[in-house]
Amino acid sequence: MSNNKLHAIGIMSGTSLDGIDVSYVSSDGKSIFTHNCSSLFKFRDSTRESLYFLVNNFTKNKNSMANISECENLVSEDYVNAIRKFIKSNKIRKVDLIALHGQTIFHSSKNKSSIQLCNSSYIAEKTNKTVVTDFRQDDLLNGGEGAPLVPIFHKLLINKLKIKKPCSFINIGGISNISILNNRGKLTAYDIGPGMCLLDQFVHLKKNKPYDNNGAYSSRGKINKSILSQLLNDKFFIKNPPKSLDRNYFSFNSVLKINFYDACATLSAFTAYAIIDNLKKIDNQKIFLSGVGKSEGKFDNGLGELADAAAGLDWIQRQNPNTNQCWVAGFSFGALLCMQLLMRRPEITRFISISPQPNLYDFNFLAPCPASGLIVQGKKDDLVPPEETSRLAEKLKSQKNITVDYEEITGANHFYDNETDKLEKTIRNYIERELNSKYR
Repeated sequence: MSNNKLHAIGIMSGTSLDGIDVSYVSSDGKSIFTHNCSSLFKFRDSTRESLYFLVNNFTKNKNSMANISECENLVSEDYVNAIRKFIKSNKIRKVDLIALHGQTIFHSSKNKSSIQLCNSSYIAEKTNKTVVTDFRQDDLLNGGEGAPLVPIFHKLLINKLKIKKPCSFINIGGISNISILNNRGKLTAYDIGPGMCLLDQFVHLKKNKPYDNNGAYSSRGKINKSILSQLLNDKFFIKNPPKSLDRNYFSFNSVLKINFYDACATLSAFTAYAIIDNLKKIDNQKIFLSGVGKSEGKFDNGLGELADAAAGLDWIQRQNPNTNQCWVAGFSFGALLCMQLLMRRPEITRFISISPQPNLYDFNFLAPCPASGLIVQGKKDDLVPPEETSRLAEKLKSQKNITVDYEEITGANHFYDNETDKLEKTIRNYIERELNSKYR
């Protein structure tokens, strides 16, 4: 330990069963935190299949110690291999402890029971490190739900990054959970509903695939609204927090008799609407959304993100068929994407581009720019020279039949650290002014 900081390796393998996340951090456990490096290690096929069988059939096999012991040995071996590779590849010299809660196979806060697979003695011996474990069971024994565990870290991030409250973190793993920090600094956290567990289990059953890669199956189907309504009427959703879920609490039995693609679309919608319905009940300034695993894709100059944005716009239009206005907005690289979407979708009537990067990307495709909008730039941006953005704005202003406003925010860097209030005021003023006037 140095300056009251511990150098720790944290290990997470969640109910999504996608692999082992490993991070090396330095922290005092309260307010000081430095992230050094992270990696994702996949389970061996034999481990993953053993986990699938054990978790998905736990109620039938919970009395079989042989099954549990065999799976725990496989998981613990994978943990050791991941730790060794991680330390070696990152040339880590100092590790005060390893924090490892294990692989959850069953969770019931009602019965004060949460079972994790983790042979901590074996892992400590093989790595020659101190291993800290049993977090969930200890939390249950002290009156907690045993899940989720990450909210205290979310609170640290909110305070460290000076994020305006109230705000929320949503994590979509096997189960979806939320951390909420209100205006007074009170932290609330609980499970929202299913994450990807139902869809993963269903795809594994029907196609022997671990998940719906890139939503290929779900995107081909239609949501069965009747079944979706039944799923959303579960008593869990009217229960007040704190509350937590076992991976097997919900079932995909209701979609077994419908078209495969429709079933996938309905299960995906169940996850999404469970989150949406929950967010309607709480006050938020900002929502941070994260999913499972680690991106292993290749940079494609934003084509994938542009397709996602177009799909999102399609969904919004289906939900609001009678609207006569459509605005797009983006920040940094997202500003490029929103302008590209603007060129492809004639129904877009306004844009807001925050800290675009004309020094890195070519905006000549905006010839002509089809809609009026706002460009915002920080005067102290050390990633994008303000004069570059100013030139882009002047070029667009010279075009006929549109009006482009350009605003520079004094004291703001690229990320508007400590200047988000000014940024929000600038955007709000523009929106109110435009909505209160006729389109030019």
